[in-house]
Order: sequence, then structure tokens, then C-alpha cells
Amino acid sequence: MYKPIISKKLGVNRWFVFSKKLNREVRLYGQLEYDHWVLIEMDPQVINYCEKPLEINHSYFGRPDTALIDMWVKRKSEEEFINIAYSNQLDSHNENFNIGMLYRPCFERKQRML
Repeated sequence: MYKPIISKKLGVNRWFVFSKKLNREVRLYGQLEYDHWVLIEMDPQVINYCEKPLEINHSYFGRPDTALIDMWVKRKSEEEFINIAYSNQLDSHNENFNIGMLYRPCFERKQRML
């Protein structure tokens, strides 16, 4: 599936935790990612996940930039990529902003074909 991308540039508040679901160490960057990980690790619908699975290229105010996706999650019925952010860090003045963005993954959900 996916393998975590290890970055030395991501913050100073790092968490190294052991995942029983993955049977390996998971690296998290910040309190919010840790809180999200607890929810994912305890969710019985989640059968697999990976932290920092992809790096994507994008444009930021017209300049090329890259970003790491925070998590890929595979549930029994679907899989999704998720970016984790505090609601006050989202630009509510952006014309494309809506409250649903707080809970929606950064990519369209992929429905798993059974």
C-alpha cells in the first residue's frame, strides 16, 4: 500500500507511538495529529492506515510548492486521504470555504469495489 515519508522539516513536537493495528512505530507531528491517530487506532472500521503517505506538488499564491498528505485511511467500506488542520487555520474568507471542509478528506473518497 503506502510507506510513510519521513521528513526532518516537520515541526518540533514529534510523537513516536506504537500502533497495534500496524504492528510498527508511527511518527506523528503535533498534538492534533496525535489526537487524530488515537481516533483512527481505536476505530474498529479502520483496517489499515499510513501516516504521511504522499507528497503532492501544488501552487501556493502562484509559486510551486509541495505538501505532505497527513494520513491515508482504509476502512472496511472505503479509503480516503486526510489532511489534518485546526479550524482556525482554515481561511473562512476564501470563497471556496465551507464548514464541511473541516471533515472532508483532501482527495475525493475512493469507494472500494468488493
